[in-house]
Amino acid sequence: MLGNLKGKGLRERYHREVNRRLWLVNVDQLPRLKRWAVVSLRIAHAVFRELLDGHLNLRAMSLVYTTLLSLIPLLALAFTIFKAFGAYRYLEPLLANTLAPLGPKANEIVSGTINFVANVKVGVMGAVGVAMLLYTSVSLMQKIERSFNYAWHVRYHRRLIDRYRDYLAALMVGPVLVVVAFGITANILANTFVQKLLAFAPVGALYTMVTTLLPFLLVVAAFTVFYVLIPNTRVKLRAAFAGALFAALMWEIVGRVFTAFIAGSARYDIVYSALAGLIVFMVWIYISWLILLVGAVIAYYVQNPEHLAAGEHEVRLSNVLAERLALGAMYLIGQRYYDQEKPWTVDDLAHHCHVPADAMASVIEPLEHRGLLARTDDDPPALLPATPPDTTPVKRILDAIRSDRGGGAITLARIPTHPQVVKLFSEVDAAVDTMLHDRTLKDLVEAGSETGESPSGETS
Repeated sequence: MLGNLKGKGLRERYHREVNRRLWLVNVDQLPRLKRWAVVSLRIAHAVFRELLDGHLNLRAMSLVYTTLLSLIPLLALAFTIFKAFGAYRYLEPLLANTLAPLGPKANEIVSGTINFVANVKVGVMGAVGVAMLLYTSVSLMQKIERSFNYAWHVRYHRRLIDRYRDYLAALMVGPVLVVVAFGITANILANTFVQKLLAFAPVGALYTMVTTLLPFLLVVAAFTVFYVLIPNTRVKLRAAFAGALFAALMWEIVGRVFTAFIAGSARYDIVYSALAGLIVFMVWIYISWLILLVGAVIAYYVQNPEHLAAGEHEVRLSNVLAERLALGAMYLIGQRYYDQEKPWTVDDLAHHCHVPADAMASVIEPLEHRGLLARTDDDPPALLPATPPDTTPVKRILDAIRSDRGGGAITLARIPTHPQVVKLFSEVDAAVDTMLHDRTLKDLVEAGSETGESPSGETS
């Protein structure tokens, strides 16, 4: 028991020290280098907290299963496009570079996969076969989007039609860009003038350095594009690059460690026999997805440093905070509606109110369910009043949050009735009705206009 008390005391002392040195420091007053160090430590602490939560690990595991199911269809699609451009020879080195950390097993997996893909005849599969191939490929992209949306605290996913449009465009254009890049590089290197330049020692040394760094830089570029395009939210290039740089570094370092481990251990061959290659392949896919998801989390915190101190992934709003956020959101949306300005999106509202996007979405959803808000067909969708603000009672907004927020299958009808409690709530509702005097959303917006408040929430 004494040991437990000592352990508890050490933990409390550690948390107090971390809180004092990490979270209570005003970074704006620190020198640039110290500020960067403190923010980096905060991000590292937040990422570690996310990993301990376990959800990132579970999503990486689920992506392993989906990747295995979708790998052959994806490669068959890429192989068909590469073949149409006469560049199918590039597919094998690309796959080999990706699986290089598997060591000796990589050649075996790559040759087997390429032989299998080469035997897939897309032309004789028929319409149903091609449709299934595209569906399997798109389903992987959908699963990836959901995982990245989780990292970015985004609750809303792309609409079905947008999903197929965006994913198929990426699946078709991606291989074409790879072919073009390889073709341009090969043509440049085959040029006589370039060959003479490379023979010149300084230029040759620079070329060697560039070709050494090029694979790493291409990985950083690919991860950056991934982080910008996949989440269903606006990701700033700076944040995406920061996450991509970390992910690429970790991918390179972990890849080398994994290669050394595979090369120095022969036991897994004895234990798993013929399945050894598949097991190693699955472990590397899991590690790769986990690194990518951690990079996405870092990108999120780089773009939203104000959310670093949150103790849990999904912020749970108190009833008072939820009601205030809902009224604030409806006020802002109504104000822009009357001013005929660009409508708010969920992300814009979340950024304006300094809360995570999923917290804002948790109060927007009940307002949509109760017919108070409507979404436009824009990408991303904007929010508009679903009913005229002059006929939208403020009481109805409060009722939407109180009635539809997180109840699920539990309803008032299922809870035992206590007459005194019911009477008390009736009195509270009557008092709220009396106080609001049938005030509408328009009244709220006009009251804000009279005080000179702008849509940004500032008074002029």
